[in-house]
Amino acid sequence: MPNFSFTLNPTEDFVVRLAVSETMTRPELKDLAPRFSYLDLRPGSLNAVAGNVNLKPYTSINLDASFEYYWGDINYVSLAIFQKEVQNFIVTDNEVVTVSGVDIQDPLLADDS
Repeated sequence: MPNFSFTLNPTEDFVVRLAVSETMTRPELKDLAPRFSYLDLRPGSLNAVAGNVNLKPYTSINLDASFEYYWGDINYVSLAIFQKEVQNFIVTDNEVVTVSGVDIQDPLLADDS
């Protein structure tokens, strides 16, 4: 994924750092696996866990900036800001299957994050 970083030194004591990057994180294999498992956690309560083969990787566009001022031999002060825009965020959803009344947890893509 592309990554651009810049360091500017407007003066000897002042540094500006800027970065723009795009990152990708793949879903965990357990979330992708085409599986269906029953869990009997409490008497009278039956839960199930399912995978979702249609999950997409998380992607994000990241903007970072920092402003640093140095003085003396070891002193500095820094201010940093960032912004991230995440797409395809994965969440776990609970739904009730009306045929058997079993709660199912399965990973889904969240609405726009």
